[in-house]
Amino acid sequence: MKNLFTVVCCLLIQFKVSAQLQVECIPPLQLTPEQTTVYKTDYLPSGFENMRVVWPEGIRLLQETPFSYTIGGKMARPIDNMRIIAADGSNIDIPMRNVRKVNTAVSFSFQIEKPAKKVSIKGSFNNWVVNDTLLKPVGKLPTTDWRLELNSIPEGVYQYKLVIDGLEANPIYEELVDNGMGGSNATFRAGEPETTLPMASTRAFTSTSITIQCANAIYYLAYWNNELIAKGNLPLSGVITIPLNNEIVQSEGRSHVRVFVCNRKKVGNDILIPMQDGKVITQTSQLTRSDFHNQIMYFMMVDRFANGDPKNDPKPLAEVLPKAQYLGGDLQGIQQQLNQGYFAKLGTNTLWLSPISENPKGAWGYWNKGVTTKFSAYHGYWPTSYSKVDTRFGTNKLFADLIGNAHAHQTNVVLDFVAHHIHVDHPLYKQHPDWVTPLHLPDGSLNTERWDDHRLTTWFDTFLPTLNFEQEAVRNLVADSVMYWVNNFELDGFRHDASKHVPESFWRLLTQKIHISQQTTNRPFYQIGETYGTPELISSYVNYGQMNGQFDFNFYDASVAALASDAATNKEADKRWNFLQNTMLESFEYYGWHHLMGNISGNQDRPRFASLADGSVSGSEDTKLAGWTRDIQNTGTKGYNRMAQLMALNMTLPGVPVIYYGDEYAMPGGNDPDNRRMMQFTGYNTNQQQLINTVTQLTNLRKNNMALLYGELSIIPVSEGCFAYQRSYFNQKMIVVFAKNKSRVRVPIPENTTVKTLFNHKTSTLENEVELDLNADDFEIILIN
Repeated sequence: MKNLFTVVCCLLIQFKVSAQLQVECIPPLQLTPEQTTVYKTDYLPSGFENMRVVWPEGIRLLQETPFSYTIGGKMARPIDNMRIIAADGSNIDIPMRNVRKVNTAVSFSFQIEKPAKKVSIKGSFNNWVVNDTLLKPVGKLPTTDWRLELNSIPEGVYQYKLVIDGLEANPIYEELVDNGMGGSNATFRAGEPETTLPMASTRAFTSTSITIQCANAIYYLAYWNNELIAKGNLPLSGVITIPLNNEIVQSEGRSHVRVFVCNRKKVGNDILIPMQDGKVITQTSQLTRSDFHNQIMYFMMVDRFANGDPKNDPKPLAEVLPKAQYLGGDLQGIQQQLNQGYFAKLGTNTLWLSPISENPKGAWGYWNKGVTTKFSAYHGYWPTSYSKVDTRFGTNKLFADLIGNAHAHQTNVVLDFVAHHIHVDHPLYKQHPDWVTPLHLPDGSLNTERWDDHRLTTWFDTFLPTLNFEQEAVRNLVADSVMYWVNNFELDGFRHDASKHVPESFWRLLTQKIHISQQTTNRPFYQIGETYGTPELISSYVNYGQMNGQFDFNFYDASVAALASDAATNKEADKRWNFLQNTMLESFEYYGWHHLMGNISGNQDRPRFASLADGSVSGSEDTKLAGWTRDIQNTGTKGYNRMAQLMALNMTLPGVPVIYYGDEYAMPGGNDPDNRRMMQFTGYNTNQQQLINTVTQLTNLRKNNMALLYGELSIIPVSEGCFAYQRSYFNQKMIVVFAKNKSRVRVPIPENTTVKTLFNHKTSTLENEVELDLNADDFEIILIN
């Protein structure tokens, strides 16, 4: 059996890392309502003239062009297989998921506090875009009674907000949830989502087979890399044995076995098993920094991290307050911290650098809310060059040296790149002013900060023109400019700024170019984007033809709601944990149970988590103004304890943990620019040092346990206002427990096992249960033997 990659260039992207080969597994292709476009370049970027596809049962081909297929219909099963056949008869198999959107109508009435003539609605079901047509008055206007009507929406629970006479409000008598930003939203349910998902778990393996235990499932698909090796109906026992043929057993380098299960309506969790030279990997020592699931990312704003070369510090700008000036951080400072072992001691292995390309020299923008200032371009997000490192950060050579040094320290480097917009001082804007979108909309209003209703054309500010990617010349030039960094530096990936404001056509073109380059470089390349919106919108950018992942801001908001505030009772705590759990399961549904989404501790556009958690900043206030007008510092111990909980959550869940610089010691702050203070490396107080120790213990725990990297996840029902789940990878098992209030909690454990707590809580073992005492804002990780 020949691998299609060997026959057709780069269908399977092979990577050479430390004399090993890796294959990037193609994630399931998600069908969309009405019809779906399948892009040939996603799978055969450099040659697809003779490709042929065998579609799953129920799918029909509507149209074929030289570059794509348009298909319609609905598969007989929730998940099935599509097969691409090359000219010589070799093939590649790709899992395909059915349409999520069901014909579920939503219609319910609610009340507002005072009579109104016009009420609009926005919510997670429509990307938070205000809509005037979805609400209808009940009775004569003005009225307090209104009705929401939707003809079709995916099953699930949605948050929403009403807009009454221009002011946001919630209806009365409706269930409210914390929105993670100091406020609350109302919710509604669409359809009757199944609560019992089909589930699969790793059970055992030999040199020639892998055994999987399934529950509530009736059908399975098993893949080796991107080749279907087994499928069928499940036996009554729920146990399946997947054979490993001679090609698999005798293979060299990295490969993966994947298993998908479903019942009649739902797709369950997926199994991901890494293999080395045809053998199941059981120890993390066999993994490398190029195994994407092994990443622990550290995000630093270059100017605010470490000043290694004071000679390149710019002079302060007039009209710019100190918080918005350059503070001197540079590439040399990162190099020094790398050599001094800061990242190795902390336990991270991937550095995400804010943009380093040349930015304007002067002061731009304007803030006038009790405080008046302009801004320097210290953050790097106002590009005036596509190929030159800003002299305030260093040189192109220094950047290349930093990457080489990072690799010597077994650390990846991911570069932040801004494709969406350029600065008015960029030569490209001066040469091609017609290559940008209009600054003014047809109604004469400014097309600035129109994040949702004009998301693909909006300008971020009047001096930041948005490139018009509908023009082919623009797409090609920007993609080639991005490739400059791929071709001239040994980068390991990109973080793409504002990815939802750029059309998918650009991301497909860029990824196609990266895939083609990998035919000669054999270099793994990780791409992660920034998209705020519904999981449906976010997931549209996460696929084999675009990016590996996005930052999961919805999950972060749910984490803030669950962890960063008090709960007066265990019942109230349970509501917060349920919201967190539902959001987590929704992420798995859209991105996969072994996704590569970024689970963040914070970022440069939010107030610092620690300050929200200790109450020194409120999500209901103007958190930017708070940062300008108050000296925000850590208060008490809640911020530290809750940050430890957030780190424990991110380090034990599927995805890529992302530490925002300074969060390892609970750096305080309001919103931008107060959340971008200069990094502190010494002089930690007792609470800060204790948190650093906890974060280090968590990163090392993740790096040294296959269950936390590749294990399946199952929710464990517990009481006393707590939240728990188990990660399992064959015989490796861990249970993670969180408490909102001081609790004595009992956690069920498998029969005939022993337990060991890793964070020093005392336990007593009962029959098939372990009992432990947790303090308020506490957690424990239990090793099951």
